[in-house]
Amino acid sequence: MLEKDIENLIANHPDDFFPNAGFNLQGQQIRLGKCRADILFQDKYDRTIIIEVKKGILSRDASGQLLEYYGLLKQETPHTIIELILCANVIPAERRMFLENYGIECKELGLGLITSIARKYNYRFLDEDKNEQTLNVDAKERKHAEPIPFDAKREERVWIFQTNPNRYDILNALSDLSYNKETWLVNQYQNEIKQGDIALIWMSGNKDGGIYAVG
Repeated sequence: MLEKDIENLIANHPDDFFPNAGFNLQGQQIRLGKCRADILFQDKYDRTIIIEVKKGILSRDASGQLLEYYGLLKQETPHTIIELILCANVIPAERRMFLENYGIECKELGLGLITSIARKYNYRFLDEDKNEQTLNVDAKERKHAEPIPFDAKREERVWIFQTNPNRYDILNALSDLSYNKETWLVNQYQNEIKQGDIALIWMSGNKDGGIYAVG
């Protein structure tokens, strides 16, 4: 799934993402002065609605860029009522508060919702063809590949590191590039975890729980 896929689905099926909003598509990647809007709608009150799409966890840098972008739009079109809605897979609470204080509406679009809407309309993700080609090439290579003898020293294991969002802000830690190292408390298996093993970062919770990073 690419960021463009999310944009296309919102543009073509706005009622599934914004029920009762009455959005009428004006276009995608529309030039507005020096800015370019991902999606431009007209709502049922004849207001101009701009949708900006960000895939993944909204980063601190992206929050600042959006605010600057919104201010520039307001300056260039002072006589037009423009509302900006940010759509991202995950929006950390303090970044949502920061943007909404300046009048930018924030809407989280989970991968489950996006996938279900894509299935509803038989939408094919743009990277599916590439993934299928890779799988086909891998399959051909496997047919002609020599078997690799099992070597216990090369065995990789998978470990799940769980974090409670009420105790640790994992979303900010993952989206902030300055956090290039993290320390995790390991109560068990200290002697079994080895360099080269796979680590999964799991955030607990009924609503947003799941795997957010692979290391």
